[in-house]
Amino acid sequence: MREQSKEEAELAAELSSCMLSHYKYCAAGVLLGLPLSVHKKSYWPVTLAAVAGTAADFKEGTADCRPQREALMAFIARKNAGQAKAQQEASAGTTENPGQHSPQEGWPGEGRQGWPEKGWEQTFHDRDGGKEVDREGGDKW
Repeated sequence: MREQSKEEAELAAELSSCMLSHYKYCAAGVLLGLPLSVHKKSYWPVTLAAVAGTAADFKEGTADCRPQREALMAFIARKNAGQAKAQQEASAGTTENPGQHSPQEGWPGEGRQGWPEKGWEQTFHDRDGGKEVDREGGDKW
């Protein structure tokens, strides 16, 4: 997880509070769908009305909270640009070849202990007997 600065946390909290302040359509959907749900003896009317209200609230919230979102995204872009520049300056003096990997690190595209970063269904044959094993190293069958 990446570390947040105080200013970034404040901008994110401001955006969150702006988005969470939009709830009127969801509440209206529940209030209108509830009597219909009781009459039909089904949860579907209230559920559909609440989901439709939530979608309307989200659409309105994204439009109303655009300045807060843009301020947060601009701050993050400035922060990332500063970090990239500092990283370039720090690595300018090194002679290490970034393409070389030590055996402990594994090769690019490989996860822990040299297993490729693929789904659990990815299988391999072990060197001892050609027995099929899963990525954690246990017997598949």
